[in-house]
Amino acid sequence: MKISKKSDKFSGLVELINNEVIFKSNGNIIDKFLISNVKVIAEFTTDSDMSGNDYFLVFVENDNVIHYVPVYAQNFENFIQEIEVILNLKITFSLANSIRINSNIIFPKDFQNRKLFQFVTVEPTGFWQTLFVIFSKIKPTKLQLAEYIIHYKK
Repeated sequence: MKISKKSDKFSGLVELINNEVIFKSNGNIIDKFLISNVKVIAEFTTDSDMSGNDYFLVFVENDNVIHYVPVYAQNFENFIQEIEVILNLKITFSLANSIRINSNIIFPKDFQNRKLFQFVTVEPTGFWQTLFVIFSKIKPTKLQLAEYIIHYKK
């Protein structure tokens, strides 16, 4: 699996040590979690941000806590190989060239190739947002886990 790097700057370091995913940036631990607590793995792309972090591997734990690991992180390819062995799974990425917000579930197999996230409409908050909605006819939305993922138990 080869994913081209956006730049010479990597987005941290990802490691799998004793079945614990550890994501570091500038030597500091940013996030860590046990792979045994993960119920869903998906790839996720955004429109982009200034740092170039627009492509992530997303891990959803049994309690629906979400963890993001940039695919541009150092050691990512070795990390993926280790995950594949632990889960007895071949991870295939399909969103590498996406330029829009998108998601694709990789694991578990029952949900493969389905969306991890969905947009839901929310009520406007405050005077200015309400005024904006009235004149633009654009309702505010938020991105959340798809309902079938929220209720899925591993």
